[in-house]
Amino acid sequence: MATAAVKVKESTVSPPSSPRPRAKSKSKSVEPEPERKPEPKLKTPEPDDKQREPTPSPAKTTTESKESILDRQDIIDMEVLDQILELDEPDNHEFSMGMAWAYFDQAKTTFDEMDAALLQKPNQGDPGQNRNDKDLPKLSSLGHFLKGSSAALGITKVRESCESIQHYGELRDGKAQEILSEKDALNRIRETVENAKNEFDEAEEWLRRYYEVNAPNEEPPSI
Repeated sequence: MATAAVKVKESTVSPPSSPRPRAKSKSKSVEPEPERKPEPKLKTPEPDDKQREPTPSPAKTTTESKESILDRQDIIDMEVLDQILELDEPDNHEFSMGMAWAYFDQAKTTFDEMDAALLQKPNQGDPGQNRNDKDLPKLSSLGHFLKGSSAALGITKVRESCESIQHYGELRDGKAQEILSEKDALNRIRETVENAKNEFDEAEEWLRRYYEVNAPNEEPPSI
């Protein structure tokens, strides 16, 4: 019986040694921390490189600007301009450029004359003379003159405005087919002259840019 009891004690003492390997496994579970290294995102310069790629080359920019100029048919009638360009020599644009630059000077002079006519005062020797009767015929004539030279170059908007000035000077609205009073006609002419000046500025810029692209080595004529 005594020996049996000793064996029981030995068996009861042995179990505490078994949990030690479990404690070691708990200390090893702390090791997953090195997995917090998601920092290989150093490729941030890539979007910058992609954004730099679309910058066009100088040759491409010139082509695109040329196409955008030719698309401005609301300012220049390209069918008319092409007919003028056909009169140029194969190696230069001397004829068409001379025609365009002469028009620039002519239009500016005509606008100055229109402004002077709008500011004109009646003769002091005839105080009863109506100021409108003195201005309107001249304004109509100037509108008719600039309408023709604008049409010759295909400058559509200026041509249309000058045609309206011509009709207003005749005391009529060509589009509405109505008779105008002298006061109403002068007011319309003032407004239309200012619009025509802005339209002329656009046409002048258009033509100058056109020759800068298509005749970059040619000097503009001195008028």
